[in-house]
Amino acid sequence: MMTISGQELADLMQASAQDAVVFARNEFDIELDGSDVSVALADEALSKASARIKSASEEQTIFTISTIFGAYVGEVFRRQHGGEWIYDTSIADAPAVYLQFNELTFAFTGVAYQRLMHEPHVSLAKYLEAARKQAGLAAH
Repeated sequence: MMTISGQELADLMQASAQDAVVFARNEFDIELDGSDVSVALADEALSKASARIKSASEEQTIFTISTIFGAYVGEVFRRQHGGEWIYDTSIADAPAVYLQFNELTFAFTGVAYQRLMHEPHVSLAKYLEAARKQAGLAAH
């Protein structure tokens, strides 16, 4: 089982968020600038990436794209409101990364995965809005 320190995870998620910026720009000419408006553009990039995935057998690609875009939106939330990335190993076969804010946890990478896997009704922008509402926060 992998272990990772809080700082290592924070650094990894920040780097992953930057990877999403580069990927969106290089693959789809979409500029992600860390703003709330750009979160809707992240949804657009995921939809375009989803169209390229031929099957669920592209597991590593799916995992990577879900992680970088989940990290991107999570980092938008974290930079504006705070929070800490946590690595949950409570399910040994399916560890997960969440953004913890006070007593709440948000599954930004899981939402990105759903969007990527052809569930267009799932939206990172709507999830971000719902996360803020649940936490009693206003958009920036």
